[in-house]
Amino acid sequence: MYKLRLFIVILIYLVVLPGLSFAAESQTTEKKNVAIIIANNEKNSDVKDTVFKKLLIDPATQKLSNRFVITTDTKYYEKFKAAGLYSIIDLEKSDVIDVLKDENVDYGVLIQTLSPGYGVYIFQMKIIDFRTNKILYNGKFSHCSISPQMNQMLQIMDERLPKN
Repeated sequence: MYKLRLFIVILIYLVVLPGLSFAAESQTTEKKNVAIIIANNEKNSDVKDTVFKKLLIDPATQKLSNRFVITTDTKYYEKFKAAGLYSIIDLEKSDVIDVLKDENVDYGVLIQTLSPGYGVYIFQMKIIDFRTNKILYNGKFSHCSISPQMNQMLQIMDERLPKN
C-alpha cells in the first residue's frame, strides 16, 4: 500500500509540476509595446485630438490591452518633428524605426490626417513591426463620416497586430 501511495505522489508531481512551471512562465511573458502615433495637422483637418481619443485611442486601448501595452504619448510625434519629418506616412519604415530606436516600441501604428476635400475625411494608416522591420499594413481611409473609418482602423489593428 505504501508503494502505491508513493507511486501516485510521484506520478502527480511528474504530471502537475511541469504544467505549473509552464503556467508561471506564460504569466511572466511581457506584453509587447504598441505606440499609436497620430500626425494630426489641425490646419489641414477639423478632426480634433479629442475625436481621435474618443473614437480610436480609447477603444483600441480597451480592445488590445489584453495583448499589448498601448502608448499614445505625443513625444513620439515630437521626435519626428524634431528630426524635420512632419509627414510620417511618407517615410520609409527604416526612417520610422531609426527615429524611434531609443524608445521601447515593438509595433508602431502611424496615422496621418490628410487634407479633407469636399466634406470627405481622409486618413492614412501604417502598422510597422519594429522587431522584424516589416510593414504589417498600409492603407488609406476616406469617408464623409469619421466614425466608420475609426472603426475600420480599429478592426485592422486587431487583425494585423500579432495574436502573441
